[in-house]
Amino acid sequence: MKQVLLNLISNALDAMGGEGVLTLTTRMETDYHIVRGPKGHKRLIRIEIADTGPGIPSEHLAHIFDPFFSTKVRGTGLGLAISQRIASEHGGGLRVFCPAHGGTVMTLNLPVGTESA
Repeated sequence: MKQVLLNLISNALDAMGGEGVLTLTTRMETDYHIVRGPKGHKRLIRIEIADTGPGIPSEHLAHIFDPFFSTKVRGTGLGLAISQRIASEHGGGLRVFCPAHGGTVMTLNLPVGTESA
């Protein structure tokens, strides 16, 4: 998970080019946001990384999680693909939202673990 968060934060900072605001928000999803999983209902922890950069062009949105897709001159195109895979391996997922006013919000959802006695 550390790698996922580092990738998302690094991308947000790069997108803003040294200017702007980076906001991290965490929360437990409420009863109204319960997701049905293979073993019944599960609660999720949501981590949002929002930046005030220019946003992601709409023609790139469908490809940002594809391996080797990058718009950076020195990018490998593996950061978001690997992050998506790590999130998936932990039973979660990664989503992107680009508000009309600009910026990008990356949302990492992870299932809440349960302690067994």
